[in-house]
Amino acid sequence: MDIELTIKQLNKRQTNRANPLSDQKLDAETYYKITVFIPYVDYFITELKKRFLAHSDIFKGRKLSRSNYVPKSALQALTECDASIFPNIFIIIKIVCTLPVSTTTPERMFSSLKRIKTYLRNTMSKDRLNGLTMLAVHKNVHIDTEEIINELAKKPRKLDLIL
Repeated sequence: MDIELTIKQLNKRQTNRANPLSDQKLDAETYYKITVFIPYVDYFITELKKRFLAHSDIFKGRKLSRSNYVPKSALQALTECDASIFPNIFIIIKIVCTLPVSTTTPERMFSSLKRIKTYLRNTMSKDRLNGLTMLAVHKNVHIDTEEIINELAKKPRKLDLIL
């Protein structure tokens, strides 16, 4: 590669960079082997040990076994995943749980909100608007009218109803 290796000036009191013994005359290759290559390989080996042996404490005392259980949804997978053993997978499953599968539910929500808001323009609070919108979107949920009447009867009202 036509690169000429040169040795930096050596000093006996040098403290900020590697200083091989200056008693013997070193060629450039030996100098760079001592000052650059060997410290780099040593650093690389210690980083590998830190990365791969640090997880051995997590697995001590735990027996990992293969399960035949296959979760049917991302929420089931989230409950099955151990965050201390698989932290990255746990985060990915949490992200998957928050992503919408399709755009039909939000579109349905906004169209219901638009219908309700135009019908009852400014006469409702946020809680009532959210409740009515959820009812319009989730039409397949069974609502027991007796249970709703009993729940409303528990709340104190200022109205005197004569039956």
